[in-house]
Amino acid sequence: MSAPGWWTHRGRRAWRRRLVAGLVGWLTIKPTNQTITTAPERVVIIRPNHRLGNILMLTPLIAAIEQRWPKAQVDLIAGGRVEAIFQSFSAVRACIDAPEPILKLPFAIAFRRSVRHQYDLAVLVDPSSQSAQLIARMIDAPTTVIPQAHHNRHMALAPLAALDDYLDTALPQPFPPMSLRLSLEEKAHGKTQLMGQLRLAQAPTRLIGLYPFANKGRDYPIEWWQSLIAALRHAIPEACLVEVLPAHGQALLDGVDGAFLALELREFAAQLSALDAVIATDGGVMHLACAAGTLTHGLFKVTDPAVYAPYGGGNRGWAWSDAQPQVLAKTLQATAVKA
Repeated sequence: MSAPGWWTHRGRRAWRRRLVAGLVGWLTIKPTNQTITTAPERVVIIRPNHRLGNILMLTPLIAAIEQRWPKAQVDLIAGGRVEAIFQSFSAVRACIDAPEPILKLPFAIAFRRSVRHQYDLAVLVDPSSQSAQLIARMIDAPTTVIPQAHHNRHMALAPLAALDDYLDTALPQPFPPMSLRLSLEEKAHGKTQLMGQLRLAQAPTRLIGLYPFANKGRDYPIEWWQSLIAALRHAIPEACLVEVLPAHGQALLDGVDGAFLALELREFAAQLSALDAVIATDGGVMHLACAAGTLTHGLFKVTDPAVYAPYGGGNRGWAWSDAQPQVLAKTLQATAVKA
């Protein structure tokens, strides 16, 4: 006898989604309509997500808060390697993990007590997040900033644009870039490690990193990458092309001049900072290269570059329909060598 439809794994997931959607619809918090005239002392940023790129895209927001309110203390409700990412941000006081799964949130008494009525200002980064909506309701801050449809769609810029609406004096433009704030010592050590892994006595004229790995349908065909390598060889013959390896360490490309890998986040970022440019599929490594200060070209296939492109400077996101190897190579050819 087969199990009822609601008792199958797929049925239980669908039941949970309906329950959560109903709960969130009932508890959804609305943005407050008031101008911030007093500098907040305690700020919380709500981004209950563990993906590296999504957490790195919080760095412009925190930098802007530091500039606007130097004495403010910021707590992050987020997941992943938050401490390593924000260790150079003096405003960040604590990193708080949200209970998982989302259905545990209403019953997480200790979590609720630790955050409720503790903050002057809350910034809900992604209003489509059901967990974030429930957490914002629990926090119940006097002012809650939530991006709206008319704000910039980019995930790094939407909360900044929303915050700007609440201020009597606008934030300085352009908004701060994505940045890990690597120290000079970290960068120097990363460059030494990179040269050692690549067995180079000195840095080449141009050092370009290629990161082809991706999952969930975001990867480009290996044939595309081989065409890109050929186009780069023709357009920038002096360039040294190296493959940036994923965590499993398996190389995917032929015809490159070397490969490297680092598993510790800031060490990896420091090595990426020694490159003149990175071409990477959409994902955490793309955003890490961007946050390390390296010129970054992101390759998009199933996600929207208008929302997730590497942000700041001359960085660019390429949609699958536009990412022709010869065009990308010529674009890099015209880019000055990073100082």
